[in-house]
Amino acid sequence: PNIRLNIWSYNAMIKACAKAGDVQRAKTWFKMAESDRCRPDVFTFTLMISACSKAGRVGEARRWLERLENAGVQPNVVPYTLAISAGAQSKTNKSPGLREYQIFQRMLERGIWPNVVTYNYLLQSMKRSQPKMERQAEDVLRHMMQCGIKSNELTQLHLARVVGLEKARSLCNEFNIKISPQLRKR
Repeated sequence: PNIRLNIWSYNAMIKACAKAGDVQRAKTWFKMAESDRCRPDVFTFTLMISACSKAGRVGEARRWLERLENAGVQPNVVPYTLAISAGAQSKTNKSPGLREYQIFQRMLERGIWPNVVTYNYLLQSMKRSQPKMERQAEDVLRHMMQCGIKSNELTQLHLARVVGLEKARSLCNEFNIKISPQLRKR
């Protein structure tokens, strides 16, 4: 019998490849889904971004996010956060912080709201930027507070590494954020 797979079946195969960091095989399954006229969904693209991220292929993760944006698929916070985290965790990212901030801006333009994980990865990416992205980091914290997202210890540590310890403490006081023990010790 001729068995036709649906997108969930293809997603399961892509997920297995993503877990293994096997981008090439994940791409093969993605292409097979397309040739079988299965329309990739947000989960399919998220899995492709995840596979690239796990393999340290930051530029490719960003391109998959762009493909998602252009595919007419309704995105959510997860693929954007994954693309930002790929850049934040990469040791070879040529412009840490800047591209992640651009992804963050696109996310907001599309009406997709970040969560604390998104903000933390964004701040993490900014701490290696040259020159420092101090103003942008402050804007990120302000946006976070305006959206009612509670910062955590990691948020404060990444912020301090971008804007400096005293400025981070000052911003925490400005927004009535309880300063984490890690920030108080330093």
